[in-house]
Amino acid sequence: MKMSDQHNTLMLRRIGSRIQVIRGLRVMLDVDLAALYGVANCDHLLNLSDPPKSSAKGRKAP
Repeated sequence: MKMSDQHNTLMLRRIGSRIQVIRGLRVMLDVDLAALYGVANCDHLLNLSDPPKSSAKGRKAP
């Protein structure tokens, strides 16, 4: 196995281990996304122009 293949396999395992299933949806928590991208927790939210919309059916976004 090549070095790049080993790296890709390790990255996929690292990402896959952080995916959670919540109410039947596969999600990643913001703390895990921040660690993956190497930023402080929630810093990535500061760049959003609009707040994320809820995708949950039957519930209104706050």
